[in-house]
Amino acid sequence: MVLLDTNAILRYALQDNQEMANSVERNAITQAITQIVDANNVRLAQGDVVLRALDVFASSTLDFVDCLLVGYAKEKRYRVFTFDKKLQKFLQ
Repeated sequence: MVLLDTNAILRYALQDNQEMANSVERNAITQAITQIVDANNVRLAQGDVVLRALDVFASSTLDFVDCLLVGYAKEKRYRVFTFDKKLQKFLQ
């Protein structure tokens, strides 16, 4: 099994152009990750959670870790405790 670091995904999406990393639109990041997830030789342990997180990431200003928390809450019915008001809105 190979685990992907966020930088590896960004470098794939940006075709290894590190200078562009701070100016990438959320939709471009979402599309790149979706392409990886949809690849035939990629298995995802919590695919439903990740896909939900990608949907939230594309349409919000939450960081991806918070989007994963939303994914776990919505897809697996996990309870998430947070003081983050912005995150709380997505968890309701």
